[in-house]
Amino acid sequence: SRLMGEELLALGKFGLYRWDVPGFIVNGSDALRAAWISGFFEAEGHVYWNEKHHARQVCATSVNKAGLEQVRSMLSGLNINSTFGLLNKAAPEKNTLDSYRINIHYHADIKRYRDVVGFISSRKREKLDAPISSYERELVHRYTVKEHESAILARRRLGETHAEIAQSIGLERETVAAVCYRNNVE
Repeated sequence: SRLMGEELLALGKFGLYRWDVPGFIVNGSDALRAAWISGFFEAEGHVYWNEKHHARQVCATSVNKAGLEQVRSMLSGLNINSTFGLLNKAAPEKNTLDSYRINIHYHADIKRYRDVVGFISSRKREKLDAPISSYERELVHRYTVKEHESAILARRRLGETHAEIAQSIGLERETVAAVCYRNNVE
């Protein structure tokens, strides 16, 4: 109805290139801002995870630079750090516009995004849990290796093979070899 349309238009600007976050959301409670961001990232965001290169990000993309800057500011207000920048430069010959991206990179911020904002769909929630779990497994492994490093080096200096050390400590042979190599212990 016309009345409903007028009510919606009173909330803020709409449209692909000029939308903004309504003032009552920007100035609202943390829960209200988190809910709005969750909806926005559900529509415009994705989880990027490349396990081989240890790359983990939650991203959102738009051609509306000012709108994304508002979203980034709201994320910051929820203590979620992010980066912001030009993703693709406009190419008039291809009929494209500049596009911008918010990236949430760091493990603590990705985890906070999950805990405070989250995704609406189970598909995106599951996609977000995978890199967080992977990072936590890596962290445990890294601490385990660091904890055993002096024992690995001492045993290698006594002549034990990488395989013998690995089996007795419970690490991969390649991990033991990497510790020895990094510390110049043949």
